[in-house]
Amino acid sequence: MRRLIGLVSLVTSAGMLYAQSFTNINNVLGINAFVDNNLYGSGVAFVDIDDNGWDDLTFCTDTDIKVYLNFNGTSQAFDPGFQVDDGAKQPTWVDYDNDGDLDFFFTQRGNPVKLYRNEGNMTFTDVTLAAGFPQYNANDSGASWGDYDRDGDLDVYVCTYIYVFGGGNAYDWYNHLYRNNGDGTFSDVSVQANVQDGISLSFQSVWIDYNNDLWPDLYIINDKEHPNRLYHNNGDGTFDEIAQTNGSAITMVDAMTASCGDFNNDGFEDIFVTNTSIGDCALLRNNGDGTFEDIAITANVDLDILGWSGVWMDQDLDSDLDLYVCEYYPLQSGQINPFMKNNGNETFTQAMNVFPFDFSNSYAAASGDWNNDGYFDLAVSNYGPQNANVWRSNGGTKHHARVRLHGVVSNARGVGSRIELWHNGTYQSRQTYCGENYLGQDTYAEMFGLNDDVLLDSLKVHWISGFEDILYNLPADAVYDIYEGMSFKPQLSLSGNEMLCPGDSLQVYLVNAVEGAWNTGLVADTVWLTQPGAYVAEAANDFGFVGVSDTLWIVLDPVDIPVAEVSPVQCPGGSDGAIELFPGDSTWVVQWEAGMEGVQLVELEAGIYQYTIHSGAGCTLTEAVEVGQPDAWDIAMSMDPALCFGTFPLFDTLLVEGATAPYSIDFQQDNTDSLFAGWHQWLITDANGCDTSWSFFVTIPDELEWELIQLECVQGALSIEVAANGGIPPYEWQWSSGDEGPVLSNADTTASYIATLTDANGCTLQTDDFSCPTLTQELYSDFIEVFPVPLVAPETLHVSGVPVDTHIEVCTVDGRKLESEWHTHGNHREWRAEGLSPGLYVLHLSTGNRSVIKRIIIE
Repeated sequence: MRRLIGLVSLVTSAGMLYAQSFTNINNVLGINAFVDNNLYGSGVAFVDIDDNGWDDLTFCTDTDIKVYLNFNGTSQAFDPGFQVDDGAKQPTWVDYDNDGDLDFFFTQRGNPVKLYRNEGNMTFTDVTLAAGFPQYNANDSGASWGDYDRDGDLDVYVCTYIYVFGGGNAYDWYNHLYRNNGDGTFSDVSVQANVQDGISLSFQSVWIDYNNDLWPDLYIINDKEHPNRLYHNNGDGTFDEIAQTNGSAITMVDAMTASCGDFNNDGFEDIFVTNTSIGDCALLRNNGDGTFEDIAITANVDLDILGWSGVWMDQDLDSDLDLYVCEYYPLQSGQINPFMKNNGNETFTQAMNVFPFDFSNSYAAASGDWNNDGYFDLAVSNYGPQNANVWRSNGGTKHHARVRLHGVVSNARGVGSRIELWHNGTYQSRQTYCGENYLGQDTYAEMFGLNDDVLLDSLKVHWISGFEDILYNLPADAVYDIYEGMSFKPQLSLSGNEMLCPGDSLQVYLVNAVEGAWNTGLVADTVWLTQPGAYVAEAANDFGFVGVSDTLWIVLDPVDIPVAEVSPVQCPGGSDGAIELFPGDSTWVVQWEAGMEGVQLVELEAGIYQYTIHSGAGCTLTEAVEVGQPDAWDIAMSMDPALCFGTFPLFDTLLVEGATAPYSIDFQQDNTDSLFAGWHQWLITDANGCDTSWSFFVTIPDELEWELIQLECVQGALSIEVAANGGIPPYEWQWSSGDEGPVLSNADTTASYIATLTDANGCTLQTDDFSCPTLTQELYSDFIEVFPVPLVAPETLHVSGVPVDTHIEVCTVDGRKLESEWHTHGNHREWRAEGLSPGLYVLHLSTGNRSVIKRIIIE
């Protein structure tokens, strides 16, 4: 064996001497537990089996189960009647049927496992066969219980240690996973779950939740060339082996303990694995990312020993876990069992004299608290001829807390749960196990050292069911029985704060619970509150836990609608309105929707102005104020129009509405009895001094006129055509001959005729007296004929149809008069055009009060 000679002197010089901390009280307690013929030793459990609050001791020996009940710190041997065939290995107290009392399970080397049901009065019945456990005569070693499928009852994994397979049914020699069916029976699911581990040298298993996902994973330590294995729980009843990839395999070692604990208080379970002289012990630090790193050398726990069980325990209650290691090498007995003091920085120092004269040949150990002083005690199973040791702590002045779990939805003892504890800035965590280390079972009361702290800031339990209990401000030096769901309290969430605004409502709903019964009589998960008062809800969550919420006090904010003084707009369409608010509290803030601020607004147009008041308590009140205005001006005029030229419209009334009566009218110097044609504008003023103009247009018909279109005397018949202008069409013509219409045909050439013109309004006008023209008649353009046109000089120009007294002048187009000599022949004139340049010329004919212009062209 490597470096074993001189080990005692070596560790003494390298270690640190501490005052004696433990006393071996095995003789005081009457312990008689010898193991003489059981290869690789037998196990021990430090568990309160009768639930009297005091941890009891259970030892497996060669052919017996030794039980020592604890009554207030005194020991009493108890015979439960368990039948051991031979080679009892690991004792485990487990409530497999969740009836509240602990049943007993143990493994045997070369004989089947056995299960005894507690009948409730500390009497036990062998139910091994009824529970469905097969009768394999394999070399069973350690066993561990855990709820791998999280169905609320504990399943068990049994390790088999076989070095050379001697034939037979190989399956009998596999490790086995037995699933608890929940009805008192178990089913072998080893192959289905993929955890049978083949034929290996398996010493011990432990259900460790290495990644804190609440699904228990399975770690198995295997001896010799068989690597340790970590089976990751997939959450569907199957597992994947990942030890080779995440650093937990530790191949080619004599792995002989699977001691799990959070030695560096980072919230993740680490694993200590002992070894023999072929190599170092291993301290697998959990990196928190699913991987492990062996830091045994840097942590100073590599230990050149033949190690067996390791136990994590806070020996001095300084809030970090120390390590006790069992050592036994048959060829060199009498080596010390190392105790490694945690320095708090991921290093350890071997502490001498803490366990005085601890040179026992030790295999298994378990921790508990025999005398209920809060300090860890230790039970150690040794190999003959040495009796088992019970190391009682000598105590001290430090503080502690112990936590016992009672599952409701989870299994009865909360196995597989995680406990977190905070005190004065220090954090600690524990996972709960049932079958751990090597052939051991620690107390169900998880123990925490608090150093000098007298108060737990908080204690949190992550139950394997998924529920979490949290307790706050707990005094130190007490045992806390945590019942799953005990801290459940329905949480109420508000849509706002506890201040209720007038006319408003608050929505309150349950956050972590389903439908609840409210003190208002409603049963719902959400309620609307419209009145102030105290509100409480009793409700259950998805786990079935029932709790009562804290009282929610709803207070009414006194914010109310402020008094508003409104000055309306004076004139239609004006902007001289005003609003002044008088809030009930000067601290209220007023915000207007239009972006205006303050309690007084001026120069406002008519309309609705919305504002929001923010009270000092956070309530808001939205209201609106309307600024009014007079109705818009509405003006109408009653007036009869002028019918004929030379008359005036007949004004009747001007009807005024809107604005503010009474009204005054400025006619702007108009005479309403003789309104001229064209635009008129009057000014109207109301009682508020608002004014508007009224514009209107007066139309008077144009003067009625007539025009002679044609007068022709041909072959003894007179034809006359006239036309009308002005007035209001349509027109009517009435001839003195009785004829109607604008044309008179075939009239007597010797008579004269007058036409009377009448328009649509009845206005009349008479024409001149028409007759066939004579030499003394007046000049009419339509009767004048000029030819030839054009004229080629020096031809003679002829003008016919003119009275004898007609004067004719020839002019250029620019008005220059030319000399011309005309020859008269009755109504006919002639002129010899000589010496004129080609072009356009004008003839100006005149007689009496008439004149006619004719144009001629000379070529």
